[in-house]
Amino acid sequence: MRGAEHHVVTIGVEMNTMVARRNRTARSREEERLATELEDARRRIIELMGQLAETVRSRDALSDRVQVMAWNARWGREHTGFGVR
Repeated sequence: MRGAEHHVVTIGVEMNTMVARRNRTARSREEERLATELEDARRRIIELMGQLAETVRSRDALSDRVQVMAWNARWGREHTGFGVR
């Protein structure tokens, strides 16, 4: 009976080892998947930041043009009173 118990214990240890290896492999795959997902998200954030910077530059340029147009509308076409007709 002692030999049979030892055999069962050995099989149990081997099963635990196999399950632990499988779990480690699954965990490793999950970590790799998450790392890839994180890297993709990081790249997307960088891309969006670039787009945002371009949008800000465009907005600033548009704002500058609007200010010039407003100034010209107010002052550019009016006589200044210095003899200009």
